[in-house]
Amino acid sequence: MKRLLRNIALLACIGTLTACGFQLRGMGTSLSQSAPLSFSSLRIAKAGSLQEALETALRRDGRIQFDNIKGNADAVLTIIAEQNRKDVLGVSLAGDVNEYMLVYSVTATIQRLQDDAPLPLNITLRRTMSYSDSVTLGKEREEELLREDMRKEAASQLVRRLAYLPAPGSKLDAGKQP
Repeated sequence: MKRLLRNIALLACIGTLTACGFQLRGMGTSLSQSAPLSFSSLRIAKAGSLQEALETALRRDGRIQFDNIKGNADAVLTIIAEQNRKDVLGVSLAGDVNEYMLVYSVTATIQRLQDDAPLPLNITLRRTMSYSDSVTLGKEREEELLREDMRKEAASQLVRRLAYLPAPGSKLDAGKQP
């Protein structure tokens, strides 16, 4: 009897989530995934540490064919700069740091081959991280994981912003940042 009630409650929860339109990221179709892009193939230039995350995000999106070999891509995404910062966010009464703000910034440009001027893309992500001298090794690993997560999120945001590029020759195309 308990098993039956548990199964009914589980089905009710699942039914409620699907009724409200909930979807896991990257699953199914959403408005941003079905929106057509103003180009069909993309080459990534100078991606640095963002290369793997960008390739994964582009494969997951599925609307763009990407080619890292200098070929006939419709657009070129160039990562100009990546910056990692670690700012002090909180200090204890004794003067010890107890919280940091991790900041990851990416400056990129996207240039379609039929356009003259590249369009700038800027992304800045922030994460807070508590800190304690007693667990230094654990906090170093936590910082590495947070930075990796920020790289993946920046790559996903870059791919999502590509969908909002105006069509070539449109009036919005001149000097506007997506």
